[in-house]
Amino acid sequence: GQVSIIPAFDATEWKALLRQTLPYAMAAAVGIIYFREALVLTSVLTTERQVSYYSAAFKIVEVLTVIPYQLVSIAFPIFSRAASMDDNSRLAYAFQRVFDTGLIAGVWMAASIVVGASVGITVVAGPGFAASVPVLQIQGLAVVTSFMVALFGSMLLSLRLFSALLRANAVAVAVATALSLALIPDHGARGAAIAPTAAEASLAIAYGWSLLHARPELRLSVALVPRIALAAAIALGAVYALPLSSAEALCVFGIIYFGCLAALRAIPFEIINALLRRKPNSPS
Repeated sequence: GQVSIIPAFDATEWKALLRQTLPYAMAAAVGIIYFREALVLTSVLTTERQVSYYSAAFKIVEVLTVIPYQLVSIAFPIFSRAASMDDNSRLAYAFQRVFDTGLIAGVWMAASIVVGASVGITVVAGPGFAASVPVLQIQGLAVVTSFMVALFGSMLLSLRLFSALLRANAVAVAVATALSLALIPDHGARGAAIAPTAAEASLAIAYGWSLLHARPELRLSVALVPRIALAAAIALGAVYALPLSSAEALCVFGIIYFGCLAALRAIPFEIINALLRRKPNSPS
């Protein structure tokens, strides 16, 4: 009996709500367009065979790119709470740790796709789709930037920078459209794979620039980047130097990659504590 069953209407409240949510809703809609635009344009600008090659790879990437958003969404309540309380130290701490973790996971997933692309294509589409392997390898590179897009987008959302989200997604659509029209007619499925990969990278850059411009105090440290790059280089070098099948290379890469990260002390202590079920010491 304390809440009316009749919906309330307050023009001022509705206007304030729409002012905040409409740009985000439009950004989300635009984000869906640029990622799938190349698939549509491929069916128009090239042959059915090239469409099938692209579609086989796209199905795998479409599933895998959901993972970054699922992982980052776990930290979103922390971002939102810290932002609403103007707790910059906690917000910066969480932002940095999720960035480090996302970069480690993104490089691992992207390199694993490159190394094990033939296994994935064989499972999804069959042995007759060998031409889809390089297409998947190109698209797999976008997984790294997908982690950055998910992280930076969550930060912009928690800080209520909705217009920045919309502008950045518009840039991504423009990049995807221009590259699709330029590359698909001559390069088929491979050209179609380059377009969304480049668009995802441009979106990550646009998100990052918008975030840095609005909140320069949240500047990220890239101290772990050289160690992550070194671990990935060592693991990839070992995989391609050894006579391994794609499935074996996939396993060996993961073992060497994470082993090198551990040796280089590049794994955030929060992950180690979580795996060992220890309580980390975080700032109050």
